[in-house]
Amino acid sequence: MKKVLSSMAVLAVGAAVAPEAPAQDKPWNVSASLRGFYDDNYTTANNNAFGGKLHSFGFEVSPSISYRLAFDPTVITAGYKYGMRYFEDRASRNVPSADHSHDLSLKLVHQFPERYRLEVSDNFVVSQEPALGLGGLPFRSNGNNIRNVANAIFGGELNPTFGYDVSYNNTFYDFQQTGQDRFSALLDRVEHLAGANLRWNATQSTTALVGYQFGIVDMTSNELISHDVRGFVPASTRDNTSHYGFVGAEHLVTRQLKTTGRVGVQYAEYSKAIPSRSNVSPYVDVSATWEYLAGSTVMLGLRHARNATDVSVGTLDAESTALFGKWSHKVTPRLTASLLGQAQMSAFNQGQSNDKSESLLMAGANLSYEVIKNRLSTELGYNFDRLDSDIGNRSYSRNRLYLGIRASY
Repeated sequence: MKKVLSSMAVLAVGAAVAPEAPAQDKPWNVSASLRGFYDDNYTTANNNAFGGKLHSFGFEVSPSISYRLAFDPTVITAGYKYGMRYFEDRASRNVPSADHSHDLSLKLVHQFPERYRLEVSDNFVVSQEPALGLGGLPFRSNGNNIRNVANAIFGGELNPTFGYDVSYNNTFYDFQQTGQDRFSALLDRVEHLAGANLRWNATQSTTALVGYQFGIVDMTSNELISHDVRGFVPASTRDNTSHYGFVGAEHLVTRQLKTTGRVGVQYAEYSKAIPSRSNVSPYVDVSATWEYLAGSTVMLGLRHARNATDVSVGTLDAESTALFGKWSHKVTPRLTASLLGQAQMSAFNQGQSNDKSESLLMAGANLSYEVIKNRLSTELGYNFDRLDSDIGNRSYSRNRLYLGIRASY
């Protein structure tokens, strides 16, 4: 593995004397990256778990291709990314030594004459760690797990002052790890979220809105999960529906600083729970983006909502608050430094883990240097994950260090 890292360093230095590549305006793009890495807990295991943490050197290969087709007033973009991550330690343990992932995306934007716009998108992922966003699974899950997210939004203007949009989101999860209280039983689901917003263009820089969303979470596994009273029950006892009511605003403070936010309540019903229950909780989704220099930005956001969880024994879901952000700074025209992070606190609802909580911290730092502008770059980075839980044998920490190159054409 040390030879892999050394070879990439030599490649980066050698490419530094290569001629500049001219920028080209073309509809397609092909790129590939090669990284060498060290992961000190690639199984996301608890320090006190049987066998302890496993660590490994390795390398990752990730080619991708994208295509953009524009024929006024419609734009279609499509992309595919493949990832192969090889672990040196797993090869010596007679287990599959590589993880494979596939990421396919498709988006269509159509601008109707004058006042209407339609956006449709889909993102399909097959991976060992497919969950993203608020409440996403913080653990590695063996197998080819599937996540698909489909979105559609139609917006229009009633007049120069008032507008509206209606939307639908569908998210599908299918985990390969089957069995009682395994990820498939606890997390396989289809989520539907439909919404409508009324917008008021109060000023040229401020838009206020009032909105409503209706959500359905349909647990799809046929496996059983543990219940603190009934022993074992179907996964469908976690089915729920939610009503969201909120107000919000989008405000352009300056040409470089944009803020947006939604604040309201979420009313969730669990009609199949034993016994049936309902909960009222806050709903918050706010963010701000500031481009303080050309090519340098800061983004901060806060989200609070209910989400599915892998905790069982009568637990219905979790209520999570996440603070997240990203800072990207153009140190020189070729050198870019970035930091990203998320701090999340979750409290569990019902069952043996009722009112217990856990905190998840994820942070990363990256340095990227363009050896040949728009063609070849090198990168050095570090990622840190830490989960602290009131529930036994869940807490863990994870450190990852990588060095790599990326080429585009």
